[in-house]
Amino acid sequence: DTMKEADDELLINSLSMLCPFKPEDKQALLEAPSLSTRRETLTTLIEFALRGGADEDVLQ
Repeated sequence: DTMKEADDELLINSLSMLCPFKPEDKQALLEAPSLSTRRETLTTLIEFALRGGADEDVLQ
C-alpha cells in the first residue's frame, strides 16, 4: 500500500539512488533531462539486470 501511495518522482529517484547500478548507469539516471526519461532509463537498467546483464543470453 505504501508503494501505491508514494509520489512517482520520489519513488523513481529513490530507486535510482538505492539500486546497485554501476557508476556510469547512476550518472545516466542523474543526468536524465526529465522524470519520464529517468523512469525509462531506470526501467531499462532493472530489466537488463533481471535478465542477467551482459553475461547471459536473453530468453525469448
